Amino acid sequence: MQRAFYEGTLLPLMKKAEGNLVALLFLDASHFVMGCDFLGFVYGKTRRFVKTFSGRRRYNVLGAPDFVSKTVTAVTNDTYITASEICVMLRKLSQDYAGQSIYYSKCIVGFK
Repeated sequence: MQRAFYEGTLLPLMKKAEGNLVALLFLDASHFVMGCDFLGFVYGKTRRFVKTFSGRRRYNVLGAPDFVSKTVTAVTNDTYITASEICVMLRKLSQDYAGQSIYYSKCIVGFK
């Protein structure tokens, strides 16, 4: 299924994006937790925990890197990625790519 998606959908979009016919973006969110009880543990003969500061602060990044230019459009916060952040991202993308068709994931969003 991955090969079929790559050959039938993604590769043609990559070629169109390289020809400046469409904008191809990869949209995803990442969530970083800072200051949890331990950073992780180190494997070896003995297992050791690496302590960090107390607290549980989150840092969320909703990013959309452009396939051709490698520029990244991002929305960040310290709470959650919700529908509101998605709307902010779509507004940013509609301004940055006005007049172009934008492809991301398996969807097309055309902003004219």
